[in-house]
Amino acid sequence: MSRGFLVAAVSVLPFAAFAAPVPKAVETPPQKLTRLFGTPALPDDTCAAELKDGVLRLTGGGTEHVWQAGAGGMKVPFVTREVKGDFAVAVTVKAVDLPEVGAVTGVAGLLVMRDDAMTLDHSLYLTGNRTEANRRGWLRASAEGNPVSTKEDANEAFRDDEVALKVERVGTKVTASVASVGKAWAEIDTFEMALDKTAKVGVFVAHTGGAFTAEFHDFTVTTK
Repeated sequence: MSRGFLVAAVSVLPFAAFAAPVPKAVETPPQKLTRLFGTPALPDDTCAAELKDGVLRLTGGGTEHVWQAGAGGMKVPFVTREVKGDFAVAVTVKAVDLPEVGAVTGVAGLLVMRDDAMTLDHSLYLTGNRTEANRRGWLRASAEGNPVSTKEDANEAFRDDEVALKVERVGTKVTASVASVGKAWAEIDTFEMALDKTAKVGVFVAHTGGAFTAEFHDFTVTTK
């Protein structure tokens, strides 16, 4: 075979055989946060939502960010995603920033909302400081500004700074459960709540008396 024939044969091979591979797009931290948890909503610049090694660190800074639903929008930092139909949402939450002395009230947990007027929070509630903290569970649902259900719970799972929370929705029936990390779920309460077919689910923190931070991991949303 002549040299000229080899050159001619090579010249007719598809161009794609010599094209450089297209580099794979690198996922940015905000994109990863959205994929794993959802979209952050931060009421002011003292709040932050940071993702590292699959753990979401959510902070409310300044003096306070208290739970306030209504026409003005939620006043606490939260991260949510949309979910359609029946679902189960679960997360493990850990309070990581109580002061050495003094007192901060910090609330961290799951959030379910149809809109600003219909919400549910299932939370780890702490009051005090690192050595003298009163820990308990807090479950509250409201519709159009009126309570649907409010319950405090002293389940032993809430005695630690880290606890697993779950909310399930089947039609208008909503069930909240809690578990110590790695243990079986215990039902806290079941009640009726008229959520739309599409709702938002996610995590939040609220606080008074100083800054408060919580970490969230193993966030899962399962549709039924």
